[in-house]
Amino acid sequence: MTEQTALYRLYDADDRLLYIGITKNLEQRWTGHRYSPTSSKWWPDVVRKAIEWHPTHEAADAAETAAIEAEDPLYNRAKLPYRRRPHRTRLSPELDWKTRLEDPYSKQAARILAAEIESGAIQPGEVMPSAKDLHNRFGLAVGTCGEVLRSMAAQGLIHRRKHAGRYYCARPGEVSSLRPEPKSEPPTGREVASQLQAISVDGIPVEAVERRRRNRRWSRTVLGAHLQMRPYSLDPVAGQPHVNVELGPNEIVELDADGLAAFIEQVEAQCGALRELHDRLLEAQRHRAA
Repeated sequence: MTEQTALYRLYDADDRLLYIGITKNLEQRWTGHRYSPTSSKWWPDVVRKAIEWHPTHEAADAAETAAIEAEDPLYNRAKLPYRRRPHRTRLSPELDWKTRLEDPYSKQAARILAAEIESGAIQPGEVMPSAKDLHNRFGLAVGTCGEVLRSMAAQGLIHRRKHAGRYYCARPGEVSSLRPEPKSEPPTGREVASQLQAISVDGIPVEAVERRRRNRRWSRTVLGAHLQMRPYSLDPVAGQPHVNVELGPNEIVELDADGLAAFIEQVEAQCGALRELHDRLLEAQRHRAA
């Protein structure tokens, strides 16, 4: 015998459709909503339930799919087209969610806060709600709430005090002095290095380069040397000329004049030993060939 299946709709006090689902046991389903990690957040808002009974589970499932696609409940995740799956939080009746495309949520929230400042609900010098507080109030993302506060600061309605992370309501006469000033970004090492290519010390051109990260997969340097100056500075006196000797892909030795001279002597001695070894190798090859 086929059991009947219920199609139910849950509404809040403003008669907004919160959820559509199906079940064979309504009481068990209500308990599941009450203690579920997701539906327990909005379950206290439910004030009305509409229930339809269908003869089979398949019929109820088809009716549920059609109802979700047509009525767009607030908290359903499954059976929604991909383009209509927003990340939803607790909704605020202060915002007009039907005109969200023409009038973004952030602008609506900023107007509400500006009206509260104008009406005196938020007094001059009073600390403003944080982005987390606005998230809990309006149901917007924390990042969006941060944009609301920054836009209000740009208008001079609020400001952030020195060494304080919170925003405060602006006092009369502070508007003109509270607009954020654009910060100049410091030049990168590559940009500074490009300005130092023409530096020379005692007529010797000095290569000012950015410190590079070595990787064995692309670096094949066995032995290299570059005359460089560091730190990056437009003043040649402030920089220290030196030679970077690259012994391998991941080993760089910085040498001054005396250190470079000692390194050359070591290399010359090793080259002499390598020549002797090369001669012995040639002799061994000739002896083997004979």
